[in-house]
Parts: sequence; C-alpha cells; structure tokens
Amino acid sequence: MATRITGLDLGTYSLKVVHLELQRDFKVVGLDEERLPTAHLLADGPTHNGPAGEAQADGGGDFDNEATRVQQAPGAQPQDAEAPEGADGQLENEAQASENTNSEHEPAWLQALDALASRGNFDGQWVVSYLPDGQAMTIRLEVPFDNKSKVTSILPHILMDRLPIDLRSVSYDFVVGPGPSGERNDALVGFARKDHIAQMLSNTRSRGIDPVILGVPELMLRYVAERAAAVGTLSYAMLDIGHSFTRLLVMHQGQPVLARSVRIAGRDITEAIAQQFKLSFEDAERLKHARGAILPATEGQDPAMLALSDCIAGALRPLIRDMRRSFQGLYAQDRVKVENIYLIGGTSRLKNLEAFLTAEFSVPTSRYALENDEIFSDLGSSGGPGAGQFGAMGLASSLALQQAVDKQDRKLVNLRQGEFAFRGKSSFVRSQMMRIAAFAAVLVLLLAAFLATQRMEQRSQMEAMRAALLKQTTDLFGEPLDTQRKIEARLTGGQASDGSFVPKMSAYELMYNLVSRMPEDLTVELERLEVDTDRNLVQIIGVTSNAQAVDRIATELEQLKCLREVRKDRLQVRSETEVLFELHISSGCS
Repeated sequence: MATRITGLDLGTYSLKVVHLELQRDFKVVGLDEERLPTAHLLADGPTHNGPAGEAQADGGGDFDNEATRVQQAPGAQPQDAEAPEGADGQLENEAQASENTNSEHEPAWLQALDALASRGNFDGQWVVSYLPDGQAMTIRLEVPFDNKSKVTSILPHILMDRLPIDLRSVSYDFVVGPGPSGERNDALVGFARKDHIAQMLSNTRSRGIDPVILGVPELMLRYVAERAAAVGTLSYAMLDIGHSFTRLLVMHQGQPVLARSVRIAGRDITEAIAQQFKLSFEDAERLKHARGAILPATEGQDPAMLALSDCIAGALRPLIRDMRRSFQGLYAQDRVKVENIYLIGGTSRLKNLEAFLTAEFSVPTSRYALENDEIFSDLGSSGGPGAGQFGAMGLASSLALQQAVDKQDRKLVNLRQGEFAFRGKSSFVRSQMMRIAAFAAVLVLLLAAFLATQRMEQRSQMEAMRAALLKQTTDLFGEPLDTQRKIEARLTGGQASDGSFVPKMSAYELMYNLVSRMPEDLTVELERLEVDTDRNLVQIIGVTSNAQAVDRIATELEQLKCLREVRKDRLQVRSETEVLFELHISSGCS
C-alpha cells in the first residue's frame, strides 16, 4: 500500500496542502488551498505570539486566484476556480468569512484548517508542517565536532549563553556540517518555545491532525531548493516571497549557511498601491493581481502602468535592502557569494520581477516553475490546476518532499523533540509490538556492554572538548587557557592575565562598518580612510556634493555605538557640487 504524505503550509493569506504519494517513486497526487477569512487579511498583519527574532515563518499565499480556494484533494473533483474579479458571490463569501472571524476567538488559520479537514485532506495521512506566525527561529553556532551525537552532548551548554530565553523553556533540533571555509564545523539550530508547540499540537489534534514533523519553514525550503538549483551550482539562494513574510535560505556546498525571514512581502505592495492610488485594500489587491508588473523605463509606456510599476518597485525597496545586507554580511563573514537566486511564493508571480531582482542584486534570478517539475506531471496530464495556481505551493511541496528524499532525517530540523516527539499512529504501534519485544530482549543483553563503554566515551568526549578549548584559546589569545576564570580574566584584562582585553572589532571590521554607514543615496569619494587601533583614532578624508551631505555622513557614523565622537575638522568648498571634508573620529571599538 502506498504511503501518502501531506505538506501543510500555514500561510498568512491562505493554507495550502500538497499530497505526495510514495511507492517506488514519488508523485504529487493532489493539491488544496483555503483562503483565510477576509477580516484577518485586513487587520494590521498576522498574529505574532512568538519571541522576537530573525527567523520567522510565513505561508506565502499572495497573488492567489480570485476564487477563495483551489482544490484537487485526493478522491475529489477539482472545483471551478474561474470566478471573475469582483464577482458578487465571492464578496458574499468574504463577508460571511468576516462575520465568522468576529464570532470566533481562535487563530484565523484554524478556521481555514477546519475547511481543509472537512474536505478529507488529512484522513489517514502523515502530515508535515511548521509553527505558524514566526514562532520558530534559527541560530548558527561554531562547534568542535562534525558528529551530531558528540555535538548533542555539548550543545546545551553553548545554547544557554546564546539563546534569548531559558533553555528549559524551548525545544530545539539542529544539523551539523562543515562551515563555509572548511576550517570549522557549524551547527544550524532551530528552536521554539515549548508552550507555542504545545498550543499548536493542541489545536491540530483537536481537529484530528497530529503532524509527524514540525519544522522551521525557512530550513524546510531546502528540499525544493535542491530541486530548483542547477547542477554544479556551488552557492544559491531560495527566496520565498509570500503575503506577510519573505523567507531566505542560502545553500553552500549542500549545507544551509543562512536561514531567516523578514516581515516584508506582498501585503506591503498592496498597502503601497492602496495609499498611492487612494484605493481600498481589496481594490488594491485586485489591481495588483490583474495588472501588477515592474516595467522597464522605456518610451511609449502607458503612464498609468508606469505609475503602478514605480509604486510596486518602491514598496520592494526595503526588502531588497534587507536581502542585500544579508548577502553582503554572508560574504564578509564566510566569503560565500550567491551565484543564483530562485523565487517561489505567491508574490514571485509579479511580472518582470525576475529581471528587476537580477538587476538589483547583480545575480541571475529566476522563478522556480513548480508546474514544470516532474513530480507534478500526473496533475498536469489529468487536467489539474493551471500554472498560476502552482505559484504559492512551493513551501507545501517542500514539506511533503522531506519524507520522500530525507528518510533518515539527516537534513531535518524537527522541533518535535522530547515530550513532543511523534509517537506514531496506534494501529502502526500495535503492528510493531512483536518486533519491539524482540528488540527489547536484545537490548537487555547489550545494556551491560553499553554501561561499561559509556564511561569511557564520556571521558573521551571530555578530553576532546578540552583539546578543542585549548586549541581555540591558543588561536584567539596566543596561549592555552583551560578554565572559565582564566578566559574571563583575559577578556576583561583582569589581574590574572598579562594580555589586554579582546577588541570589540578588528580594524577591518571597523572600516567595513564605517563604509556601510555611508548613505546609499549620496555620492562620496573617499581619498583617505585610516584606522589607528593603537590610538583609537579614525581619519576620513573625502569629497562629496555639499556641506549638508557631510552632516548626514557624520550623523550616520555616530549611530555606530562604539564610536565616541565624530568631529568635522575641515570643510573646503571646491565648487557648487564638490566639497572636501575631513572627519576625525574617536573610537572605542578596539
């Protein structure tokens, strides 16, 4: 009997499911989608009960068909999704959804989940999903081992100093692999608060759904990202632009090196259109769906379409700046340069978006057309959804693919750990009782040997940890330090150490931060940038357009917290468009 896996994407615009059937091969056998109540979409953004942090989740359901859902659930006939824009029937449905939202005191996504469940989407199937509303986060750490079992024993001690909340209140999982430079090992850790996981499972179980996996959405993108990337590509990025969030995953040599989400996406474009053209949110959304495009600046274009294009491009600027900083930071820290960018998500269907982002990032950018993936071939040949309805199914597809391509969970970060571990369906457990009894007998025989070797292994791990600590402290301080007291004394310049404290940043980092603070819209030609770490002084000599620009430069540099004083020592007006300036900066960064 074939195993059926369902990827459940808890979007902020709509909930989406992709049904994958596993036999000798795997194929997508059904899709379904349910739009969230309209009142939720018109609120001030999605509910966010999770802790603040970089990595957040998003369902990415913008740019969906004007019909409230697109269905091809297993065993069901596809519904007609050809309702015209502004159809009276749809407006009545949206009004009814708004009334339902006001009458309920539960998250809006649960109402959409009820609708999906009522259509048999979760009957007897294994479900892979994630925590909604950005409640899961990621952190990357350097670790001394490349073996997950060894890292497991020391990771809690590292996380206690790095997590923003008490380690006892979170559930976490990680993947470990070589760092981008190849000279160290990195652990990419996903974590979430236990009370959020408990609430999520309580909500889904009350509807007969018990997800086998709860992942971190941006990390779960790797399964579809690996299908999208061209063979031989060393470093690439998957960008999932949804309704309220944009998720970014950067892969380098088969390992994730950056995973984060930002709360800038399709909704911001809709709000910009509404404000620019004095439209309601609903009308702005319809206009975006019907006419949204980023046009090249050429003669003969319709002025109205150019105005709409400029509005959309302007709304995307904050997202582009944020993504550009992510790419620049990754290159500065790890020398990882993204070679290709692949787009998924509802908003990725904006016309000419690929060309626009290619120009902005100077990196080849293309939309990953799910409808052309061979796993969807059965749907296409059977008259399934059109290409436009596949656009927002990227994350749901990736969730389902996890069980097909990562059966040993070597790439998986699953937050269902410890008390939340998936116990399996009762019928499955009963069928395994005989095998469990046989394994139990073998385990009794192995227990004695295990206990005897456990102590030896612990000693070996302690020695390995001590050797790694001595090596790292020697590389950092020039001498081996093996106690917390000695390390703290060296860091703070205490009596127990002859060395000075570790600087907050190197001269290179300080120069990089100073240049990065220069306003992007100003023309600045630097003639001299000198960092004297011994005297804690920085001298900048350059040419810009006017005196006001010099004031802006000084103001921006003052935002760098470790700078004590930014002083303008010389200001020479050479012409109306050329001013020579000299800044002297007192630094506390080193």
